[in-house]
Amino acid sequence: MLKVLLNPNHSINHGRKSLSTPRLLDEAEEERQVEMRREMIQKYRRVRGEMSDRREHDCKLRNSLKALQLRLYEQLQASLQRCLTSFTDSNNNYYY
Repeated sequence: MLKVLLNPNHSINHGRKSLSTPRLLDEAEEERQVEMRREMIQKYRRVRGEMSDRREHDCKLRNSLKALQLRLYEQLQASLQRCLTSFTDSNNNYYY
């Protein structure tokens, strides 16, 4: 079965075919190619800028969530400390 699939006599043309008639690069064709490259670069820069903005927004969001988490942790610590001090006896022994 594998020998049938990988027949050594089977040839695949991997080469590029050029145009049937060679064509000189005139000013109009050169300008068209330059414009096409310019459009591709503009599109790349636009997409890159959008991605950069998205990353910056995500970074700011993560930082604000970290700050919120720290504030909540500090509040939890303060609340826990208040609870522990309210359950102390006169010898400062904690009841668990």
